[in-house]
Amino acid sequence: MAAITDKLGVNEWSMYFSGDDYEVFKDNVDYDFEMMNQLPINWVRLGTTYVDSLVTADGFDWSHLDYAVAKAKNIGLKVIMPVWFVTDGLTNKTNVDYQQALINWRKLITSLVHHYQGQGITYEAFDEATGGGHYWLNQDAQANITDIVSMNNYFARLVATDDTASYITGDFPWLGDPNNIDNAITAVKLGMLNVGQAASYHPYHQGLPEQALTDKDELNLRQQFANHNLPIVATEYGYSVTSNFTGTYTTQQQSDYTLRQTLLMDMLGFDKMIAFTMDNSDKGWAFQHNYYDGSKGVFNQVGSDYQQFFTELLGYTFSARVTTDSQDDYLLAYTAPNKSDKLVYWTAADNHAITVGGISYQLTGTPEITTMEQLPSQYQLATIQLISGIDVDWPQYWQQVCQVNANNITATLNTISNTMLNRFDIPAPVFAPYAIPLPVDDSQAYVWQQTMFMTITGQINQLITVFNSYNWLTQDDGSYWPNISSEGLTGLALSDVQKQQLSQNWAAMTVAINNLINKINQVTQ
Repeated sequence: MAAITDKLGVNEWSMYFSGDDYEVFKDNVDYDFEMMNQLPINWVRLGTTYVDSLVTADGFDWSHLDYAVAKAKNIGLKVIMPVWFVTDGLTNKTNVDYQQALINWRKLITSLVHHYQGQGITYEAFDEATGGGHYWLNQDAQANITDIVSMNNYFARLVATDDTASYITGDFPWLGDPNNIDNAITAVKLGMLNVGQAASYHPYHQGLPEQALTDKDELNLRQQFANHNLPIVATEYGYSVTSNFTGTYTTQQQSDYTLRQTLLMDMLGFDKMIAFTMDNSDKGWAFQHNYYDGSKGVFNQVGSDYQQFFTELLGYTFSARVTTDSQDDYLLAYTAPNKSDKLVYWTAADNHAITVGGISYQLTGTPEITTMEQLPSQYQLATIQLISGIDVDWPQYWQQVCQVNANNITATLNTISNTMLNRFDIPAPVFAPYAIPLPVDDSQAYVWQQTMFMTITGQINQLITVFNSYNWLTQDDGSYWPNISSEGLTGLALSDVQKQQLSQNWAAMTVAINNLINKINQVTQ
């Protein structure tokens, strides 16, 4: 996993890239990047859209966006670049020809990708397009979902022509609107996740950020990403002190919830977390005061707390969630090379004290950081060793091997599931013992044996699917766990080759189960 500060970023809204006065534009952008330069972040999200005033005889005038991209590079920030399909930049915002707009935006993204060829831009899909309305040229998203997916995939194909660039597909809007959920799932079915190197959504919440761990729609969408082997990116998230679709929050809640949401996404293995926003004109959400306020050049509470908190975690990588008696309490361990381990802790419940590993912590809704020389000890899961079957008394094979191994596997898989739930709040399946009666004679051996192996491999693969939906439980190189299969189910003809195949099947299961056990043991150290 990457260090948390390698994943952090902020938004700089596309409103600045219109045809407004160039000097006013530069003053605002200079101010915003001056403030960004004081944050421990690596990314900035700079969007663009079709603007009539920027259309030239040769294509588009990219001078505004060039200026912002150069500012980002000057302070060492990498650029994420989505496109908005909105009327904001059109001179005539009424009676827009939809089909002509599709043509115009294809020209826009073609020019955009060609213009930044070789500059290592990370492009992102059309912003919140599957939400429709304002974000899809005032059109109904469901009625035009094939256009949305087609434009997304065309954009991705353009980006693929630049070896230095990458593409984030999706850009799904918040899931609090049922229509957004339905449209996202439809877009996935139509192939939106078949392109790109990552997938993004905007996990805005009404209330506590911890609901991201249990909300079925978020879990489902993240599972869709995992099914397509796409890392998860949040390109907008946060809380506002002004009334909006997520509610209204105090400055303290805005700060606490923003920090907690960032930490939770890191725990879940998100690849990038891009907070909304560093656009100083968006007063309810911004990290800094407005350019035209008397307090120009000063962070507000959320910006100041974000700066201080993540500067203390600079270079640190999430290691484990420490076990507590309550699922509402969060103790997250972080490590960094040649540095003392750190523990981040808070509660989503009422303030209270707890003792873990002989150390007392006062938990509140505000995340705190402490230095620890040693993390609280964790119970280790025992690895499993299955009987191979090669050297057993074959007339007693069923009792000596199959029944014993099947029962051991069921017990171990349920231990893994319980551990994932109790330690990490990850819902995992519960498995019943393999209960098909033993074969009466050898004539029924093949069917019984085949069914047994298919059942057990299916159970293991269910757990692997759960693992693959949480990137921090993936393999050490960041890749996903491969499913296992049992080949050569030959029944109980007792040739040496067939005995060997049966033993190989048990060995494959041993390796797969122990891979999961070892990863859990690793992340809880």
